Amino acid sequence: MKTTFNEIMRANRINFTLTKPSKKITAHSFLSLISYFTLFKSYLATLTLCFVFANSVFGQVTTNSGSGLAASYPSLDAAISALNAATITSPVVITMNSGATETAPAGGLVITQSGTATFPITIEGFSNLSRNVITASTAQVSGSVTDAVFKLVGADYLTIRYFEVKENDLNTTRDPITSNNKTEFGIALMANSATNGSQNNTITDNTINLGTTTYENSFGIYSQCVHQSTSLSPQTATNNTGINSNNSFNANTISNAVVGIGILITRPGQAVGLTNNSITNNTITLIPSPGTFANYIDWLPGQRSSGIETRSVLGITVTGNTISQTGNILNAVYGINITHIQFPLNTLNYTETVNNNNITLSQKSNNDLKGIDISNNNVVSGTLIANGNNINLSISNSGTSTSIVRGIDFGVIAGNISATTNVIEIANTHAATISLDISAIYGGGILSSSSTNTLMSNNTCKISLLQTAGEASGVVTGVSIGAVAGANTSINATTNTVEITGTSSGTGNITSTIYYIRTLSNAANLSLTDNVLKTTTGGEIKTTGSVYGIQHIQKFSSSVLVTGNTININRTGSLGDVYGLHGTTTTAASSSYACNLNLITLSGLSGSTSCYGIYNTDSGINKEVNSNTINISGINTGSTTGISSSCTSLNPSTSNNIISISTSSSATVGINTTARTNGLCDANNIQVTTNSSVAKPDLKGITCTSGSGPYAISNNLIHALSSTDAGTSSSEISGINAGISGITLSIHSNTISDFNTGATTGNPKIIGIIIKSAGTNSIYKNKIYNLSTSATGVATGVEGININTSNTGAINTIYNNIIGNLTSPASGNSECIRGIVLAGTSESTIHKVYFNTIYLSGTSTGTNFGGSGIYQTSHDVTMKYALDLRNNNIVNTIVPKGTGSTKTVALRRSGTVSLNYELTSNHNNLYGTSGAYYNGTIYNIADFKTLIGPRRDSASIAVLPNFYINSRFRCKLFTH
Repeated sequence: MKTTFNEIMRANRINFTLTKPSKKITAHSFLSLISYFTLFKSYLATLTLCFVFANSVFGQVTTNSGSGLAASYPSLDAAISALNAATITSPVVITMNSGATETAPAGGLVITQSGTATFPITIEGFSNLSRNVITASTAQVSGSVTDAVFKLVGADYLTIRYFEVKENDLNTTRDPITSNNKTEFGIALMANSATNGSQNNTITDNTINLGTTTYENSFGIYSQCVHQSTSLSPQTATNNTGINSNNSFNANTISNAVVGIGILITRPGQAVGLTNNSITNNTITLIPSPGTFANYIDWLPGQRSSGIETRSVLGITVTGNTISQTGNILNAVYGINITHIQFPLNTLNYTETVNNNNITLSQKSNNDLKGIDISNNNVVSGTLIANGNNINLSISNSGTSTSIVRGIDFGVIAGNISATTNVIEIANTHAATISLDISAIYGGGILSSSSTNTLMSNNTCKISLLQTAGEASGVVTGVSIGAVAGANTSINATTNTVEITGTSSGTGNITSTIYYIRTLSNAANLSLTDNVLKTTTGGEIKTTGSVYGIQHIQKFSSSVLVTGNTININRTGSLGDVYGLHGTTTTAASSSYACNLNLITLSGLSGSTSCYGIYNTDSGINKEVNSNTINISGINTGSTTGISSSCTSLNPSTSNNIISISTSSSATVGINTTARTNGLCDANNIQVTTNSSVAKPDLKGITCTSGSGPYAISNNLIHALSSTDAGTSSSEISGINAGISGITLSIHSNTISDFNTGATTGNPKIIGIIIKSAGTNSIYKNKIYNLSTSATGVATGVEGININTSNTGAINTIYNNIIGNLTSPASGNSECIRGIVLAGTSESTIHKVYFNTIYLSGTSTGTNFGGSGIYQTSHDVTMKYALDLRNNNIVNTIVPKGTGSTKTVALRRSGTVSLNYELTSNHNNLYGTSGAYYNGTIYNIADFKTLIGPRRDSASIAVLPNFYINSRFRCKLFTH
């Protein structure tokens, strides 16, 4: 009904008419006119009072009169009652007047009417800047757990906006739950029946405050279709019209809630489709849960505060929300939790999107703390997206704790995952014994799917641990991707920045295992590229548990790519292993594998820690571990390896790597490889230093002690292998150490130089190349020089090439090598220096030694000192580890010292017989300070020729060439 101006005037017996003057205005008529205006002014004042009176009589709510509604109602409750009884034939807008307030009836303002897409319904406050206050009833039914301020029951196409929804301060009884008078829901959406849910509604721009008294059942916004609207009696949707779908919750401000927004849609066994609800741009402030939830059907029981929680809601969008808390939360707390653990197994194709949310939460308990938990357990397919979120979590506790703390937790998942451009910070401070389970991003695992993809890229993750008392054990992970199954699955973790520190003070101790990036996957393709993994600048990781920069395990059927990562870890804990890259997958032999262009720095190592820059046992055709730069430093006494790479497939390569190691390790290796057919260890640059104080520190540039061939070790620069303490027993420093049976091994074009043991005690061995392989070995075009030891031991030795094959069938071809400047200035060994050692015990071994240049010189302060250009084990049977020596230039100018066998010769044999010295041996230069040859007796070149007969060495000579020596006393042959 419309009320006109004249009707208001008549209702107040006002009759006022102005007519046009019929004559000219005279003085008298002018005074009369003034009187008329004075009377009109009085009427205007009366009219204003009439409007005020009319407003009080006709109500505080106006409408657009749509669908037959009155123009105004005395209350919002009256307007909603009229709306529920109306037939919707046009759009409806119900607006509260400015400044109007209202107390809702018991149970809430219940809306059962539905609009349509053409004729929507809007119930609103006066404006977004002037929101009307709606307060909960003080007459809630005692013990009821379904009370609300607004309640939509089977309502569709409805918008509620611009209200300030409040709990009534007089409602204070929360416990026991059977006697509570609190209001559970600010705004609730419920199904009216199993076939009539609340759909296509918009709840926007409201302020919801659920009171100052904490209440475990307080939901800012609650949407469900599994129980009835006034009780918890089950109500199961039988089709898609019975669920709450296509609803939007936008730009609401919610405070003093245990759950900001909670949505529960389906129950086990319900065959329903997508719900497509959206929750965007809300601001939610959580309070602790003081007790256990009432038994809401299929809701997770227990004590947990959640900013946004949805259960079995397919097709949800949660974006742009801000979630924080007030006070200390002792119970479990989640920023956003989206899960489908009640949803039946199905094949629906859907997308869950959780983007651009800001979450700041803290906790002081042993309960779970998660920024975002999003999973689709028991759902076969779908896409889970969590991009652009900013999450800050902190947890501290002085009591025993077993906490799960995760920035983003994908749980057990099936389908596609995307987690990109998230910024996650986790601070963990404890003063008691705890077991940690911390992950910035946790990928869960894929149950089963034929085609799924996981993408985690451009995320920034920072985790800091501080243990002031007790022990922190467990696992800490930056980015974790769980077990995956599926023929066409792909996993990608790229361009992430992960920063982890772990310190302890006082009596605190950290034993946690730490992973920066970890995959536990069975998939087709894996890509871990361009990640930056580091310890905070100036920080450390003090854990005594193992630390992994990148770890990947399980099996990949198609390809693995681990490239371009930068790993910088300062790990000071005294126990546990440290790995830059750790791969123990069982990749199919037909797959490809590349571990290239990674920059790895592992520093601060201490205690008995063992360390690997790259540890990889994966296979795959054409496997590459190439162009990595590895720097390892510390005072650890455990073993240290730059690269350990084994393979079972064809064509592996370990090439162009730069490795620098400076530790106190007892055993240090630059590269440890496994030989495989057509394999290559090429162009690596290796430098190793140790100051180990253990009895036997061993240093090796490259080792290859197992596998099959043919295999090549070539063009490597192995230099500056040094030890400042050789210990008290024999140790070994070797440039290349190979010991493989039955393969073709090629070692060529390597430069091996500047080895040193600075210790004055012990009996170290320094060897450029040592071969223990029984097969076809070719050692050629290598430069070996400047190998030295200061040790005084009588068993100290420096050797250029040592062939020591004890297995049958070895054929060693050694040619075009340059060996020189092998020194031991304090040794007491009568035969300390050897250019080439042929010491195998295999009777069928053949040594072919051609076109080598050996130049030895130097002195020693020891009692006995001498050396040999070539040393061979003699035998009394032809072709028993036989030597064919041709066209070699062997010059030994060492100054011999001592008596007995202390000699300086070009060629020395272990016995007097020479039947295993081949008849083809000839054209050698055999020059030695003591003589050309020694077998217990010194022989000059002429006597040597007479001794071995007319066919061997008939054209050999013994002359001292004019070698060019530069200002550093290095032969030009070795330095250029």
